[in-house]
Amino acid sequence: MPASVQLTPLEHQWLFKLVEKQFELQIVDSYSCQKLSDILLLNHKTSISYNTLRRIFGIITPKFQTSLYTLNSLVGVLGFTNFKQFQSYIEKYKTDALNEVLIRYKATASINSSLLYESIQHFNLQSWEEAFQLKLIIDLCINTNHYDLLSKIIQLPLDINDQEIHHKLYVAYQGIYLSALAGNQVLIDFVTAELQSSIYLQSIILQTYIDEANLTGFYGDWLLAVKSSKLLDFTLFKNVMRCQKAYLQNQIEIAEKHLHLACKEIKKNADVHPILMARVAAWEVILNQKNKNYLAYFAVFNNAFDQINFNLFFYRLLYIFNQDISTIDLMTQTKETQNFSRLSVFEKQIINKYNLMLALYFDQLGEHGDAIKYIKLVDPRRFDVNDGQWFNEKYEEVKVKYNNIWADFS
Repeated sequence: MPASVQLTPLEHQWLFKLVEKQFELQIVDSYSCQKLSDILLLNHKTSISYNTLRRIFGIITPKFQTSLYTLNSLVGVLGFTNFKQFQSYIEKYKTDALNEVLIRYKATASINSSLLYESIQHFNLQSWEEAFQLKLIIDLCINTNHYDLLSKIIQLPLDINDQEIHHKLYVAYQGIYLSALAGNQVLIDFVTAELQSSIYLQSIILQTYIDEANLTGFYGDWLLAVKSSKLLDFTLFKNVMRCQKAYLQNQIEIAEKHLHLACKEIKKNADVHPILMARVAAWEVILNQKNKNYLAYFAVFNNAFDQINFNLFFYRLLYIFNQDISTIDLMTQTKETQNFSRLSVFEKQIINKYNLMLALYFDQLGEHGDAIKYIKLVDPRRFDVNDGQWFNEKYEEVKVKYNNIWADFS
């Protein structure tokens, strides 16, 4: 069977627009589709039945997708080489037009909420261009206090289970986190009010922009604002973060209570993210409950990158809360970080932070040669915006020690 295509709403809109303009014919009913079919055959030697045209233009409910051959024939009459070129044309037109609007809005510090929402409601974040456009729009909403539009944006139906889309939303939502970090109380209150109804805020702002430094401030309040979530791991996540918050407030019994609830969630979920498992393992060690459970947790992960994610967050928490990380030997059980190839930007950030964690680990062991080896692999420009300060501070400490004391090992 010939390849078929599901037209997007934007592609439908452009086909209508270009066909009506070229043939000076409004496509509104079966008669107009029959007339278009006759014109295509008579003037362009292109045979597309009026029933097919009715399905393409939505005059009747389509029972199946449109064949690529038919679409290539139709857009060929409109001056395009094929349907792919047609898609590229409308994507570029949409991108350029929106960019012009955004530049104008940025210069005037004012926006038209309705027009902007109309432009982005069909975003699917398949390109980084769309991600950066969305970021600029979100930043404009915050800077101009257009929270009506921002409320619609954080409800856009996007597939956050798609890792690439998740990465793009992480970039697009950056202004929300940074504005809260800067003390924008209006924005903080907005997020607090919207968190319960927005799975995207829960997944990106709470679970990705994790702000441990503000657990006893706005970030901790945000956690409490979510009473329930459709995210399968959110209850586990919320309890392990509340465990850390209680510990910071010297409420040890409450910390132990939340850790117990987090452990119950692990038993219920067969597939727990390595970072969440690492947080639970670390707090079991810090609270002196089950110091050997981390071995079982680590053993769950066969994938080398999952093991690295586990170790990075496990050792970092132990280090922050003054545990002796040299007594726990999981670091040497993972693959050498130099052996990974074709990593995404976000995976490179993880490897970069892990190299620093390895340097700190070998430093505590007194194995200075290995510590130097890994500190040389660290690029301080690759640290995340939300936890970058801690990593930067540790990087500078180890680097100074390397420069001042370890010269004999270089």
